[in-house]
Amino acid sequence: MELGDALRLSNLVEDHQLLKSVWGEIHKAWQTVDAINETPLSAYVHRKVKEALDKLLEQMNDFPNRLRSHTVYDEYKS
Repeated sequence: MELGDALRLSNLVEDHQLLKSVWGEIHKAWQTVDAINETPLSAYVHRKVKEALDKLLEQMNDFPNRLRSHTVYDEYKS
């Protein structure tokens, strides 16, 4: 990047803000996954876990298009 290239710097700032937004939403989603992982095996109910994961996928599908188009979103959704 050349000194004084404000447009490129502006693009980098915009990309950084988008990445922070994506990670923020994914972090919220992964809190659900972490809660499931903390469930003791003796209390594990397959149906409830499946329902929680299905709900999580629905929430992720409701993310704004600008977040869903990011590579990070695709990786963590899969």
